[in-house]
Amino acid sequence: MEKKIEELKSRLRNIDTKELLGWIATQFVTSVAEGEEASEASDIFNKTNLMSPQKQYLYLAGLLMSTSPSNIVPIQNITEYEEIENDLQKITATYYKGFLPSINEVASLSDVEKKHRLISAAAFISYFDMGDLRYEEQTEQLIDKLFSQFDNELLSITGLSTQDFLSFYHYVKEKVQESIDKPRQLKKSVFEKLYGEFSEESYNALLKSSQEIYDSIDGLFSINISEIYQYFGDKKASTFINLFAIERKERNFKYYNDENPFVNQPLCKLGDVIFVAVPTFLLNAIYYKINDLLEQQTGKAASKFSKKKADRVEEMFLEQFKMIFGNKATYHQTVCEEKGTKEHDLLIEYKEFILIAEVKASKIREPFFNPEKGYKRIYDHFHSDRGIGGGYKQAIILKKLIEHNESITLYEQKISPFSITDIHKKTILPLVLTLNQFGQIAINTSPLLEKEEHEPYPWVCNLDDFENIIEIQRYLKKSPDDFINYIVWRISHHEQFMSFDELEIIEQYYCNPAFTSKIDVNATIMTTPFGPNLIDKIYFEKHGIPYDMPSDCVDSVNSIAKHNASPFFNSSPIIHGANIPFFDPAQMPLTIPKRIGGKQPCPCGSGKKFKRCCKGKGIYD
Repeated sequence: MEKKIEELKSRLRNIDTKELLGWIATQFVTSVAEGEEASEASDIFNKTNLMSPQKQYLYLAGLLMSTSPSNIVPIQNITEYEEIENDLQKITATYYKGFLPSINEVASLSDVEKKHRLISAAAFISYFDMGDLRYEEQTEQLIDKLFSQFDNELLSITGLSTQDFLSFYHYVKEKVQESIDKPRQLKKSVFEKLYGEFSEESYNALLKSSQEIYDSIDGLFSINISEIYQYFGDKKASTFINLFAIERKERNFKYYNDENPFVNQPLCKLGDVIFVAVPTFLLNAIYYKINDLLEQQTGKAASKFSKKKADRVEEMFLEQFKMIFGNKATYHQTVCEEKGTKEHDLLIEYKEFILIAEVKASKIREPFFNPEKGYKRIYDHFHSDRGIGGGYKQAIILKKLIEHNESITLYEQKISPFSITDIHKKTILPLVLTLNQFGQIAINTSPLLEKEEHEPYPWVCNLDDFENIIEIQRYLKKSPDDFINYIVWRISHHEQFMSFDELEIIEQYYCNPAFTSKIDVNATIMTTPFGPNLIDKIYFEKHGIPYDMPSDCVDSVNSIAKHNASPFFNSSPIIHGANIPFFDPAQMPLTIPKRIGGKQPCPCGSGKKFKRCCKGKGIYD
C-alpha cells in the first residue's frame, strides 16, 4: 500500500494545485439546470465511481497539499482525472484487504480473531464511508448551540467569538458563490451583445466582456486575501488565515487515518488568493477547530468544557424528544436513583412506555489499520463510561431498579422527587444517544455488547440522525405512537442489521411494507446508501427545490407489488443467512460498476429515460 501511495504522490507533484482542487470543487457543486431534478444533480455518485467520494476527495486533497509541485504538466482530458481516481480506489481496496482475510487465511484464524477482524473492519468502513453526514444548517446550529456558551474562553484563546467563526464561513461561502455566478452573468451579457445591433462600440464591448469571462473563470472558487483583511480587519483576518489556510509543501501525510492537513485547513493559499474547493469543508473544519481549542485548555477549564458540553448535548436531545411527544409525555432530566447521587441522563414517560436515555458526547477516534490494535481501541472506548457500552450499562442499571418495584421514587435535577407507579404495566426501553456518528457499531451493538440474555438491546442514535428522523416523522405525518413502534421494532431486530445509517432503516420501515413483513429471525438485514433518499427530498423541498423520487411513499405499495423492490433505495434490504461469510478480496475486487446516467434510456426497454423509469428501484442500478 505504501508503494501505491508514494506512486500517487509522485504523480500529484506534476499536477497544478488549482487544477486538481478545481476538479474536486466541481464534483461538489450542485447546480440544478432547467429540466433536471435535484435528486440527480445533488447525487455525487452520478459524477464519480469513488466508493466514498467525500472521504476520498479529502484524502486526495490532503495528499496533494503534502507534495511540492515540480515539472507541472497540464491535465489534457477527463481520462487523466479518472486515472487518479482509479489510483485512489486501489489504495482504498488495499485498506479493505488488510481487514478481511482471504479464503485461504480464514482456516488459520480462531473464531475470536475472525470476530476482531470483522469489528475492526466495520469501524474502519464506517469511518471511511461516512464523513460528516450533516446538512450545513445542522453543523451551523451545532456550532452555535455547543460553543456559544464558551465565547469568553474562545475570545481569550483566539480573539474570536463563535459568531465570528460563523461569519467567516458565510463570507467565504458567499464569495465562492459570487465567483461561480459571475461567469454565468457575463456569458449572458455576451450573448445579448451578439444579438444586438453591430457597431464598433458594441464590438469593443464584446471583446472586453470576453476578457472578463476569461478572468472570471480563472477566479472561480477564489478569494483575494486583501479582501478578507479589508472585510474583517487585520487581527481577525490574520487569525482566520493562520487557522484555516494551508500552503502546498512536502509533508509526511500518507494514510487515511493520519491527521489530514487539508481537513484541518481546507483553504488553499495560492500567492495572494485563497482557493476554496468546498465551503462546507471549511464549516466542518471550524467545528473541529473550536472543539479542539476548547478541549486543549489546561486544568479546570478543560473539565468545565467537557461537563458543560455534555450537559448541552443532553438538553439538545431533550428538545428533540419534545418535538416528537410534545405535552403527551412527561420528561425527567438528570435523574438520580438516590437524592443527589447515582445519576442518569433522561427518563421519558409516554403512555405505557418508559424511555431511559443515556447521552454520550465523546468523539470518534481514527481507527488503527492493524485489526488487533484497532479492535482493542474500539473495545476499550465502547465499554468506557464515555462509550455506547458504558451508556447501555447505565441504562440497564436503572431499568432493573425500576422494574423490580411496583412503584418507585427517583430524583430529577438530582434533588426533586418524582414517582413512577404501576410499573408492571409498563415497557422500559433502553436508549443510548450520541453526539457523534459511530456507524455500524452503533446500528448493531451485538458483536461488542456485553448483556444478559433476557435484557433488550439498546436503540442507539446520533444527534444528526435524530434530528432528521423528526423531519421524516413530520413529513410523513407520523405520530408519537409510530415512533415508539419503530423503536420497539428496531430493538427486537437489533442484532440482525448490517447498515451504517439509521435513516436508511427508518425510511425502509416507514415507506416499504415489504421491508418489515418479510423479515425472519435468521435474516441479516442490510441497507445501502445509494440513490435518491427521503431525507434529501425533504431537505430540498424545504428550500423550494423539486426533488424527484422513483416513487412517493403513497405509491410505495404499488411499486413494491410491481418490482418487489424498495421504492427509495438501490438495495435489496433483506439478505437471508445469519452469518456474512469472509471472502477473498483478490477474487472479489472492491469496485463499483459504472452507473447508468439518469438521462440515458432505461435498460428495461420502456423507451423512457432511466431517471423517469427504473432508477432507484434496485433493478438496474
